[in-house]
Amino acid sequence: MSIYSKHIVLSLSTITIAVGVVAFLANKSAGMMEEETKFDRKMTNINLILSSVTPRSLMMTAVAGVKDNRLYFQTVYPNKVLVTDFDFKNHVEKTLNVPSDDTTASMFTLLLKDNGLTIAASNTPALFAADEGSASTRMYHFPQRSFTRVVMIAPDSYVFRGRDTAVKTKDQTFFKGSPAAGITGREDNVSKKVGDYGMSTDGILDYDKTSNLIVYVPFYGNQFICLDTNLHKKYEVTTVNDKSKEINSIGVTDAQGQKMVTNVGPKRLLNTYSNVHDGTLYIKSDARSQLQPAATFANNSTIDMYDIASGRYKGSFYIPDHQGEKPFSFRVTDQSVIALYKSSAVNWHINN
Repeated sequence: MSIYSKHIVLSLSTITIAVGVVAFLANKSAGMMEEETKFDRKMTNINLILSSVTPRSLMMTAVAGVKDNRLYFQTVYPNKVLVTDFDFKNHVEKTLNVPSDDTTASMFTLLLKDNGLTIAASNTPALFAADEGSASTRMYHFPQRSFTRVVMIAPDSYVFRGRDTAVKTKDQTFFKGSPAAGITGREDNVSKKVGDYGMSTDGILDYDKTSNLIVYVPFYGNQFICLDTNLHKKYEVTTVNDKSKEINSIGVTDAQGQKMVTNVGPKRLLNTYSNVHDGTLYIKSDARSQLQPAATFANNSTIDMYDIASGRYKGSFYIPDHQGEKPFSFRVTDQSVIALYKSSAVNWHINN
């Protein structure tokens, strides 16, 4: 056999082996994905009926909440707030006396207060207390280091997830405080210690007034944490999706002589969004159960409900796709689910 023929045989053998390996991995992956559907999700009789819809302003980024029977929407600008009624009529664009520079706008949270609004700027870091009826704004350089998540548990008391100046760690932790009193409380060994500055444990932080409890829902895991307002862990429970495993690998890479923490492995969002209302936690899950038809799951967003006081799973319902789009933000109220899509804002009436 000539050298040329040997090269051909070797190449074909290599290709055959490669195809076999790829097929094996694909079948194994499909088997793992199928295995992960083997949990029992209970769909309730909650149905959502389209009540009103409006084109989404490109500024809208999140449903911040409800105050005085009005909907408040966070925008891409720290100094702009959109307010409307549940029928999306009588729109008002409020301009706040808050900086809108790149640092402030890079990451911030709009928090609603009875007597005004607070813009919590993560990278400044600072809290801006703004009066809605005037140009008055008070700026507080608190906390001292950047944070990623924040909730308000009282008119002037906040819980953060971020870098605490008093704790030497490469992870983010929970702490609470106020501009007047400074940091008044810290968690005790609640957060996972990974050493990646909080990247693999990122999630959504919420506070429920009804139960007076705080919940933290990681994006990449199938568990969530409940804390009391003193940051003591009340419980950590596994979601109804008890089959999916956390898939998110973090490592250190060199970029032009500088070490950077980044994803070095695949990651998958399991919980893409969550919020709380009247003692119930609502989690938008990207994991399909074996009991859900594939087409139904593909054309709706699955919302799992949990009792915040106990962590007990209460059942699930669907938020329908709208014009072929899935919601990226939603807020549950007494009678409605307000959902933001790429092109629209929709008020879904809760029918149960």
